Amino acid sequence: MAVHRKVQSATAAAAVSGVVVWALGRFVLHGSLDAAETAGVYAAVPAVLTFAAGWLTPAVRAPKRPKPRQPAGPPASNPPLTRLPPAASESIAQPPASPTTPGSAP
Repeated sequence: MAVHRKVQSATAAAAVSGVVVWALGRFVLHGSLDAAETAGVYAAVPAVLTFAAGWLTPAVRAPKRPKPRQPAGPPASNPPLTRLPPAASESIAQPPASPTTPGSAP
């Protein structure tokens, strides 16, 4: 199964983000931020790089599916429905033929 270009570019950006984070910590942020801010940068940089790479990579368009062909001739009529014989439990207890209301004579 082929991997889409968006996934490939986002995966590559995630791998490269490790080097970017190392370079930021080594050369740019060396002692200039406190520990919480440095941790925030280390958490945000890989996420931003991965998202940006996936967002900027063009999507792969799926090929169009052909329309289904119509059958030749008129549509076939449905066969008549046949009633199955009642099950043993249905033949013992039959519902009343017409509904009755309480207090009315049959």
